[in-house]
Amino acid sequence: MQWQRIQQLAFIQNQQRSQNQNYFDFQFPKYVQDAESLKTKLSGLQFQSHAEALAYLKTYADETPDVSHKIFAEHCIALSQVHELELADVIRQMEKVRDLAKKHDNQLARIHLLKDLLSFYSHEHNWELYHDTLEDMSYLAQELDLIEDKIEILILQSHFYVSFANIQKAEKALNLAKNLSLACAEYNSSNRLPYFQVQIQMMGLQVYRKKQLYKEAADHAVSLLAQLSQSTTEEGEYNYIVDQIHVILQECYIELKQREKSIINLSHMKKRLELNKSEGLMLQHEILKTEHEILFENRQPSITKWMKNIRKLWRTGEAEFCLDQVLRALKKCKHNNTLDEFEHLMNFQHRLLKQTQKNLPAECLKSFLSYYEFKPAYSLKVSSNFKMRKFVRFSRELMREHNLKDICEKAIDLFLEFSQCRRGFLVMYQEEIPYVVSSRKFNEKKIIEPNTPENRCLQIVERVFEEGAPFVQSKVYVQDSGQIHENYKAHLEEINQNSYIVLPLISDNNKMGVIYMDAPDEMSVSQIEDVESIEAICYILAYTIYNETTPEEVEKASETLHKNSPEHKYSFENFVGQSEKVIKLFETIKHTINSNATVTINGESGVGKEMIAKIIHYNSIRKDKAFVALNCAAIPENLLESELFGYKKGAFTGADADKQGLFSKANGGTIFLDEIGEMPMSMQVKLLRVLQEREVTPVGGSDAERIDVRVVCATNRNLLDMIDKGLFREDLYYRIQVVNVTVPALRDRLEDIPPLANYALKLYALENNVNPKRLSSDAVQYIMTYAWPGNVRELINVMYNLSIFVENDTITLADLEERQELFRVNAKAVTENPANQSSGMTDALSEKIDSQELTLSQAKQEFEKMQIQRALEKSGGQITSASYHLQMPRPQVSRLVKKYGLKEE
Repeated sequence: MQWQRIQQLAFIQNQQRSQNQNYFDFQFPKYVQDAESLKTKLSGLQFQSHAEALAYLKTYADETPDVSHKIFAEHCIALSQVHELELADVIRQMEKVRDLAKKHDNQLARIHLLKDLLSFYSHEHNWELYHDTLEDMSYLAQELDLIEDKIEILILQSHFYVSFANIQKAEKALNLAKNLSLACAEYNSSNRLPYFQVQIQMMGLQVYRKKQLYKEAADHAVSLLAQLSQSTTEEGEYNYIVDQIHVILQECYIELKQREKSIINLSHMKKRLELNKSEGLMLQHEILKTEHEILFENRQPSITKWMKNIRKLWRTGEAEFCLDQVLRALKKCKHNNTLDEFEHLMNFQHRLLKQTQKNLPAECLKSFLSYYEFKPAYSLKVSSNFKMRKFVRFSRELMREHNLKDICEKAIDLFLEFSQCRRGFLVMYQEEIPYVVSSRKFNEKKIIEPNTPENRCLQIVERVFEEGAPFVQSKVYVQDSGQIHENYKAHLEEINQNSYIVLPLISDNNKMGVIYMDAPDEMSVSQIEDVESIEAICYILAYTIYNETTPEEVEKASETLHKNSPEHKYSFENFVGQSEKVIKLFETIKHTINSNATVTINGESGVGKEMIAKIIHYNSIRKDKAFVALNCAAIPENLLESELFGYKKGAFTGADADKQGLFSKANGGTIFLDEIGEMPMSMQVKLLRVLQEREVTPVGGSDAERIDVRVVCATNRNLLDMIDKGLFREDLYYRIQVVNVTVPALRDRLEDIPPLANYALKLYALENNVNPKRLSSDAVQYIMTYAWPGNVRELINVMYNLSIFVENDTITLADLEERQELFRVNAKAVTENPANQSSGMTDALSEKIDSQELTLSQAKQEFEKMQIQRALEKSGGQITSASYHLQMPRPQVSRLVKKYGLKEE
């Protein structure tokens, strides 16, 4: 639907004209509609060739001082090259002009540019960018209060959601468009409203059709055609609407099996083709005509030609129509029990679905797959011939690749296709360390992160790697020589899938890796022959990797994947902070990173004390050993001793077996004792002995066990005050305070707040596979004035909440003010009220002007100097913080500080 609009929306058309006519037709959008000089220049020119006109436009764009003229000229240049350049290059040009309009805050130009970009994104099947562009347009139209544009955008949103079967959102957008057009009609006589109302009615037909209400869709389509035939508006844009109504009608007649009406409608479409030479309508007519002949005339036209037409139409951006026709054809084949004869049709549909869902926004994915996936087709994919063909194809495709990453990426797709599992990942081992080389629908970071369901999958993978034997489980077939089902029952319950295929990659007795796949429902692997086929492909994969990749490639892949390791996650660079206090904190840590000295981390709740403890561990020589954490406030006093030191069987009621304590588990590594100030006095004595003797004795045991553990403690309380009150032992205090590290509160490092907020927004986007939001400048100013009593933890939670509930890409001040419940105190109440001070300054300066001690210019400078001095005092002499407070660029503040000779840190 969108690609045809390029020629309708284009300001210039690249078509040959006679010498008496101009090569370009210039139309002037709203953002240059009052530029009389530009109209006079361009409208009166006669170009002898397209190249001459294009050269003139480029020169004009470079030389004109008027920004809106420059945007318009660049816009024309991009559109004029649609048929000359690769579409990707045209899109880049258009995006460059869009960014230029954004830079100069020309919102009207942005609206026009985004409309054209929609057409290009549709043609490229880049639905994620299409969706984001619609959201940007909606935001701009709302901000500029452009009623007509709001209606048009809502119609486009409805069409987008209908195309991918998200009917609920489609109807919501359509109802909003309908209500807005009715409200607009009461006070606006725009000539665009009738066109929008027709579009709304046509979108209603699309919704009916998608809901498979074919009779209602056909009745309303006939009514709408009659309405349009009685009016005199069936020109230009209305032609496309009439064409599409006939297409919808034809689909309905095919579904309703109304042969006579189908014949009449096809003849109408043919007549329209004679009047309107539209390639899109011609292809749609050919495709629907073929379906009519198959259904009503018992003919068997060439399926190859039919698919060729589908491919041609697909390239124009008509994704919905193509997917619907292929799905209808598959259902017809299933009804005739001829699916096995049309395997190429099933594969064709699979490719279309894969290509579409790759760029589809997450909110449409579930409804899209639910509507278009043709699961009954898979029941016929069990024949020996089918599997043999697949086996040969997979083998050939694997052997074509010669790069480790490409081989693994290809392999995971092939295995998932064969087994019909939903997700999977491929692990390679180097020196017995697993690296996730490729994955589908898995968060690779969570696979290596302890205590996550994804990490449970990795533990099963490690068992399969050790055993060198596969683990396969479905409702009707189990292969489990490693007893994984029994030994890892809790892991499987946490993973919560119904089908598993976990296969080792072995070549000439060399174990190289494991491929893991699972599915929430029953997979197509149902008998031993299927498993043997997959295992055979696994051998080919292992052989290919072993023979076609060099050690250097494996090492390079390992280095890339090392970014997901805990050492990378808890590196110094990943602690977000650029303030001087954070820099000093890390200097202290680095001096003692490899010592065995006990460290105590002080700081308020939420500042990131555990993060600092992990940075200490994973950057030290103990990084390959365990990091064990315990919150002393979360464990009851009677259980704390057995948790820390373990116990022997029979030590107390319920001690049915020996239990290893946390100190023993951390042997060789680090134990982190959070909230050490909450530890009972009785346990403080025992902890002091462990720190002195470096040995632990389990509860109920008599033999002490030597340990080599580094102890890192953390507290948000003042331990010296607790010593004075008799709540903390002084001797333990000096034992744990060998290295004292204080993590500053967030309000004491204001310049770290914006990067932390951006980090939280990006982290949410990464975890949920969406585009990150951003904060507007006034929103940044707002969060800079808030005290953040919950520190970094509170900031991240607030940003996550905003990521979920703010619909636009930009989080504004209004969004924050609407959600005051997110903040424990009002941000405005946190900062000093400068009203009295400012009033005093103003009065003093006014008196000096009255007494002619100062001129107005000098008074302005004095006021500017005093305000900058106040900002520096508030920010502790930090130029960056002062610039945020003053809402001025940092270089400008720095220049004024030097100008007035003010003191900076």
